[in-house]
Amino acid sequence: MNQDIRKDRNGEKRKIGRMNMTMKIRKATRNDIPYLVSIYNKTFKNTIFSPKKYYKKHIDKGKAEVIEINGKIAGAYIWDINRMKNILKTDVSIRDRYLWLIQVMVDPEHQKQGLGRNLMLDYMMKKELPKRLVCEPQLVEWYKRFGFIVYQNFYHDGKDMYVMLLE
Repeated sequence: MNQDIRKDRNGEKRKIGRMNMTMKIRKATRNDIPYLVSIYNKTFKNTIFSPKKYYKKHIDKGKAEVIEINGKIAGAYIWDINRMKNILKTDVSIRDRYLWLIQVMVDPEHQKQGLGRNLMLDYMMKKELPKRLVCEPQLVEWYKRFGFIVYQNFYHDGKDMYVMLLE
């Protein structure tokens, strides 16, 4: 399927596959939390993590964005500056300022339409800081599509994780 979505914060009509839809990326609000929790639960199955307080904290700091399709929330991403210093036991310098991508998610009903790609492009346009993320092995190739490189592999909470960089 041919997908053509361009980065747009004004909600202009964009073609997704064969259908015209309105796509808009905006700051998340507290009113979005139930939708984010629902998307989280559909996307990350078999988890005991309860994201409600987590989303509230990042929304209150202005560090959560949602993507809407025809006015309905279809995904989100969360970011922070140097947030990962508490869990990383690696040689990534935490004295420098980095823009960390914490989470990207798209509702399974809207996956394979380029929404994750648009969320990533929005994140990559933020601030003039180097970008960092931590991910599980199955996501490494997806992030490489955006120019991220594997910096380091480490073990956290019983699983392999990767620190990826975009300078």
